[in-house]
Amino acid sequence: MNLYGIVSILTGLFQSIIVFIFLDNYMDRRVIIPKWGYAVGIIVLAAAMQLSNQLFKHHYLNLLCIVIAILIISFLYDTDIKSRITLSLVSVLIATCSEIIILFIMCLLKGIDTTDAYMNPQLKIMGTVLSKTLNLAIIKIICVRSKRSIIKLPVFYWLMYITVFTVSLSIIYLIFSRQDSSNYLYIAAFCAIGLLYSVLITLYLYERMAVQAEKLKENELLEQQFKAQVNHLKELVLEQEQISTYHDMSNHILSLKSYLDSRNYEEGNNYLAKLIQKTDLYSDIIDTGNTVIDAIITAKRNLARKNDIKFSADLQIPESLLLDASDCCVILGNALDNAIEACEKITGEKYIDMRMIYHNNSLSCKITNPAPEECKYNPQLKTTKTDTQNHGIGTKNIKRTLEKYKNTYRMEYDKGEFVFSFILYDIFVKPE
Repeated sequence: MNLYGIVSILTGLFQSIIVFIFLDNYMDRRVIIPKWGYAVGIIVLAAAMQLSNQLFKHHYLNLLCIVIAILIISFLYDTDIKSRITLSLVSVLIATCSEIIILFIMCLLKGIDTTDAYMNPQLKIMGTVLSKTLNLAIIKIICVRSKRSIIKLPVFYWLMYITVFTVSLSIIYLIFSRQDSSNYLYIAAFCAIGLLYSVLITLYLYERMAVQAEKLKENELLEQQFKAQVNHLKELVLEQEQISTYHDMSNHILSLKSYLDSRNYEEGNNYLAKLIQKTDLYSDIIDTGNTVIDAIITAKRNLARKNDIKFSADLQIPESLLLDASDCCVILGNALDNAIEACEKITGEKYIDMRMIYHNNSLSCKITNPAPEECKYNPQLKTTKTDTQNHGIGTKNIKRTLEKYKNTYRMEYDKGEFVFSFILYDIFVKPE
């Protein structure tokens, strides 16, 4: 294997890392896939691109094969097919444009045509390294500018960013512009590759620091919301227990009988009138016997009806599930809040359809509601509000809580409806 072959393999691996950086910015990694699975994905993609380059070289089939390879790799992430195709095409387009720009600049500076540049080993290696560096610069600018969740970066960062890449491109060009000895090309290639990866590592460390700062702030917000929801849950459960007492008619019957036995009809009538009033007020409660779930769904159903939203719930669950009460509050409370918020944004029929079934130690739930068209392009419910630091927390809390259990979940938009569904496995009933 010659020097260019070694450089091609190393820069191919570098290109694969760039593709994964791009995909990470726009898609969510699947929870069930371990981190080493993505490392394997980087190597597999690099090998696929290298094989395609060897087989098709500059033929258009090379671009097509690379797009297909990236499309296949994109299934490591959770998103829709349109996003997969679009991101695969865009990543290849950016890489191709980077190569064309560098080739044009080299030919312009050297006063040669593209064929001469391609046949010259020195220029070929320099062009390969420079194009990958430019590709990384473009991808990072796109990612940082479009990533809404990242902390706003100061102007100093952009100055540092531009300086790093300007210096790197200049050094690589100067290294290959002179050749004083027979070993100089090998030394130049080694320095160029080392410099390329040092730039990547520098950016990675800086971004990790920014992400850590963001996660610390996000965890604080999640913790605050979690505590608020737990307090709200306690209030709901207490209210549900109080409501349940109104349905315990045996005690009321005994009280009425005592009024009749003592012939105190006036007091008996007053007591009965109060009982009827309370029964009418609370007769429409959801009562499966599971106090926590009943309290949450009843409260959200009442809120939906106040906003003229039809609410139907089919619950087939046992009274005592080995499921943390606060987790129920986070998952169901936030999911139903999202459904209510989506209904408030539309002008047509507003409804929420909820189905929850317990079968074979598995708890499945499906919540369906109409949603605005914007959800079609945002199935993971990432907040669209300007203040991303304080919004979108509910959906993050749902995902975070589901991760405590062996689960599968889906968030999808289809034909004007948004559907959130999940299954929790190995959920047992408390023994009597």
